[in-house]
Amino acid sequence: MNSKLLLGTIIGLFCLFGLIILLFAGSPGRNTTGTSSVDETFEWHSLEDFDPSAKCNDGTPAGMWISKDVDLTASSRWLIMLEGGEYCFDSHSCTDRSIRLEGRVTSAGASTLPFPSDGILSSLEEDNPYWYDANRVYLHYCSSDLWMGTRSATESDIIVDGKAWAFLGNLLLTRSLEYLQTLQERNGGLSEATEVLFGGLSAGAVGVAASLPIHAELLEEAAPRATVSYILDSGWLVDVEEDHRLAPVGSCSIATNCSLRVIASSVVSAWDAQLPSTCPSTSEDEEDLWTCFYGSYIWASLPQSIVESAYIIELQYDPINLGENGLAHVPETDEELTFAAFIAQTILTELEDANVAGSFSSACFRKAGIVNSPGWNTNAIQDMSMAEAHQNWYQALLLTSDDTITDTDDSSFIHWEALQLADECGVDSLEELMCNPTCPDCLCERRLAFSDDQSHLLYEPV
Repeated sequence: MNSKLLLGTIIGLFCLFGLIILLFAGSPGRNTTGTSSVDETFEWHSLEDFDPSAKCNDGTPAGMWISKDVDLTASSRWLIMLEGGEYCFDSHSCTDRSIRLEGRVTSAGASTLPFPSDGILSSLEEDNPYWYDANRVYLHYCSSDLWMGTRSATESDIIVDGKAWAFLGNLLLTRSLEYLQTLQERNGGLSEATEVLFGGLSAGAVGVAASLPIHAELLEEAAPRATVSYILDSGWLVDVEEDHRLAPVGSCSIATNCSLRVIASSVVSAWDAQLPSTCPSTSEDEEDLWTCFYGSYIWASLPQSIVESAYIIELQYDPINLGENGLAHVPETDEELTFAAFIAQTILTELEDANVAGSFSSACFRKAGIVNSPGWNTNAIQDMSMAEAHQNWYQALLLTSDDTITDTDDSSFIHWEALQLADECGVDSLEELMCNPTCPDCLCERRLAFSDDQSHLLYEPV
């Protein structure tokens, strides 16, 4: 059997196995990143009465899920995560989004929808030993704007199903933090917090990264007594120039398959996006707006205090980084294998050059999915799981940021050499690229995307 036939057989068996896993796992109850079970330890909180102007794309009131199983009078620790799920910037891409990700443009039925409460949001100590007893908050992403927009429906010219869409992600985040301060029954609310871990998933992580200085200021006002840190899951966009992509940018009918290098000025304009003053772009040159979204440029512009407080989780074969640069499926040819390895190496080089304080980058073909994937506890590098690696870094952060700690305090429990963890794999075969045996199931199930010619294949959205 020749090498190409063998490789094709391996890929086919791997994808068949992944499909079987998906079938037995059951289909999601909503078209989101969630699981199919309703977690009764969380409850839906609408912002409708708090601020009627805080609306989703379709005009329904925004909101969030908040854990209700913690000791409300004792916990002063808060975990606040921003949901992800792509973005859109014109009537065509937003129509596509409304079809594929219906739950991400509205809050209709949110109070009864299945909720992704695994991983870092789990209420089970054995699954989430470090954050299970914190006030856990999951902000619903229904603004399609990376949490950056300030455009109301009355100002919008993006029409979906005959209705003008609002893009108010920045307002939704601001009002959500203000709402959390009012929850006095939770040991004084967010304003009395001692620790806040704030982060996002996928599009949520891109939005957090692009607006970190804005979010840092909001959190300083909302939780003035807290040690604030950040966790970004699958939000580090790599910088690949046009002549290094595997294929040119497509029709952009699906926004996340169109490089932000190309459409940055369009999305900023469509959303009236609020960008931080540290954005590496200049207002005089709109062609440089794309640098406001890419990890290496963002990190070079951030204050050191924020850089030291952020933990990056970026798997080496994230489908967004592969897809927007021309590889929309698991690699099959030698050229595709080489390109996937190039993306992986680019991620590792950018993380190292940016002096990221803490990071985890395993060689997996999927997003990390720290709230809806077994990878949070099982995906490991050097025998340290993702959860353990983050906690190791977090304890180091608390130790170094506490002014009351002296040089004589014991820090031997911290693995200082493991603050940045990354796989280093071979490049000659799919098996070599996937050198980490603890990766969650390969995200290799393909589908036909909604596009002009109905022929573009890409990964399922996460």
